[in-house]
Amino acid sequence: MVPTRSSTRSKSSHEMWLMVIDCNMREVLVIGGGWAGIAAAMEAARNGWRVTMVEERPYLGGRARSFTDRMTGEEIDNGQHLMMGCYHEAMQVLRELGTDLNIERQSALRVRFVDVDGGSDILDAGLIPGAAGVAIGILRLRRLSIRSRLGILGLAVKLRTGRVSSAGLSCEAFLLRYGQTPQAITRFWEPIILATLNAPMHEAAADLLVAVMRLAFLGGVEDSKLYLPTSGLSTLLEPFPQWLANHQGTLHLSTSCDSLVVEDGRIVSAVLSNGTTLTPDVVISAIPQRALGRLLKDYRLDYRLDDRLDYRLDYRLDYPLDYPLRDSPIPPFSHSPILPFSHSPIISVYLWYNSPWMTDDFVASLGTTVQWVFNRRRLQRSASAETVGRYPGHVSLTISAGSDLAQLSAEAIIDQCDRELRALFPEMHGAILLHGQVIKEKAATPLLNVEALADRPGHRALHATANNLYLAGDWTNTGLPATIEGAARSGVAAVRDAGRH
Repeated sequence: MVPTRSSTRSKSSHEMWLMVIDCNMREVLVIGGGWAGIAAAMEAARNGWRVTMVEERPYLGGRARSFTDRMTGEEIDNGQHLMMGCYHEAMQVLRELGTDLNIERQSALRVRFVDVDGGSDILDAGLIPGAAGVAIGILRLRRLSIRSRLGILGLAVKLRTGRVSSAGLSCEAFLLRYGQTPQAITRFWEPIILATLNAPMHEAAADLLVAVMRLAFLGGVEDSKLYLPTSGLSTLLEPFPQWLANHQGTLHLSTSCDSLVVEDGRIVSAVLSNGTTLTPDVVISAIPQRALGRLLKDYRLDYRLDDRLDYRLDYRLDYPLDYPLRDSPIPPFSHSPILPFSHSPIISVYLWYNSPWMTDDFVASLGTTVQWVFNRRRLQRSASAETVGRYPGHVSLTISAGSDLAQLSAEAIIDQCDRELRALFPEMHGAILLHGQVIKEKAATPLLNVEALADRPGHRALHATANNLYLAGDWTNTGLPATIEGAARSGVAAVRDAGRH
């Protein structure tokens, strides 16, 4: 068939249009395949950019991953994670990957506190939706004095209306400033601080507690609900390689970025460990500070003081945190923005028993080293019938900011945790411990005290060195603690920032 002039013209125009799109398509290199990198890659791909991701490990997810316990053959996580309804960007990742169905959502915030003295209490926000329900739930905590409950509510009102000052204070100093009783601090605030900030109260920055309370507990109806994964953390991200391929992206696992070449204040090429040389328009670094420092070791690192504020400006309309440093003077960095912070550990303990003694999905514990107990037989759906038959009872325990415990042997930790559980749960009488596994994540999160908080860099902190390099990760200035959501938000915001420059 001989084409007509009109059909020839149509085809030629279409091809030219594709060539224009292809020429204008930005090439983006994302270094790191954790939550920050994955969120960044997905945001860039949604923008129509061509994405290449490199991850030096053979798996995705960073510290939030799963593996198989050798003795039981059961999939366990590197650390048990609780998510919340306010995890907007993390949940967007899972929705696009189709794995949000692996998240069990509470109908309303509900947490049972069990005490080493045998008593228990329940924070139940289900009577009325939203912040009002949380307030009623606090008023109904029977094991707190009236003075403690009213003090908590009084501070909650101040937090909601913005009538607090937390800049430069530790959580402990902040709570004392606003009249919280010792009982309220120990039995209400400390569990929240440890779970969300992973730092002792006398060290954790109060700015982050304020952000957490406003975003999660005093936010929208959905925000305060707890979300629990019903599969391994690695399963949540399993579809990502195919998703990226479907969006014309490329993923290199077991591949590192060995060097970045900077010329005239711009990254002009990146050399990968597999011998590939890339020439990206934009580089998103979603790796830890120490790794980024090694990558840029041959260059003088100039950094800008004003770029610690750009994250909350990115999210000001979507996620109004009213982050306290916004109106405060900006102190100078005390060190380079890629000099590693100190870190705080998280100890995760998995215990298998001969009987299913636990009935709750999860509980918070008071008066013990153990802080949270999760019933994996109720929460996890991946165990085979054979495994459940051999190990009917299976729980996971979380100890945040567990520096002292991390010095003990795995056997000593298992023994201590088993003893504490038997004190918390009389129904464990007769239950036999069959197996235990301890995971010490000694550098689980940055230790975000007041000094470290002031040093969290923004996305463009190294633009004076390379103006097409953007930083992402839970250690950057997300306005949030070092969480999955903080990591995901940082990745999305870094790409949005790059799109404006």
